Amino acid sequence: MNILKEASMEVNKAWKPAGKLRHGTIFHNRQSSRTKYRKRLKEKQPYSTEVYKNDLHEALLQKKTTAFWQCWSSKFESVNNCSHVEGCVDPDIVANKFAMNFQKTISCNDPHQADALKLSYMDARDNYHGLPITDYHKFDTELVSSIINDLKLGKALDSDGLSAEHLQFCHPVLSVILAKLFNVFNHVLMRQMALDIVT
Repeated sequence: MNILKEASMEVNKAWKPAGKLRHGTIFHNRQSSRTKYRKRLKEKQPYSTEVYKNDLHEALLQKKTTAFWQCWSSKFESVNNCSHVEGCVDPDIVANKFAMNFQKTISCNDPHQADALKLSYMDARDNYHGLPITDYHKFDTELVSSIINDLKLGKALDSDGLSAEHLQFCHPVLSVILAKLFNVFNHVLMRQMALDIVT
């Protein structure tokens, strides 16, 4: 394809200075090169479609989401940049419109059912005590950071409206604070267990 394209361009460059004639050897060479290139393009078009279909299929089979969406974007998504949103060009107004749209998207369909499910979850949580915690169960910043980085994105929000994205894209100091908080919980729980044993 590249060779045919270059040959067609070279003959075309020679044809223009010659006065763009409609007869003669230069004209016939130009027409012949263009015909060969266009014919090859038509022959390769189905092959090109088959290639990206195969790429999409392989990415899905191997669960390579990044590769799948990269292939999808290269073939189907427009490269045109959006210059306005619903007639607005002011960045603050556009940002508020996006925020309102995403808020509607993640809002529950039935608030009463959501409240009932949350109450049911909190009731079940009151009776949960977990496994015994010993002095060996210590939390450090590196452990918390590693767990946060391993969280999968795009999952449902928790009962407080937080997601993995909130943790991964916030300030790094959060890992330090959470490690200290978990250690306080650990200490309080161990004291409570010791009091329960004594009493």
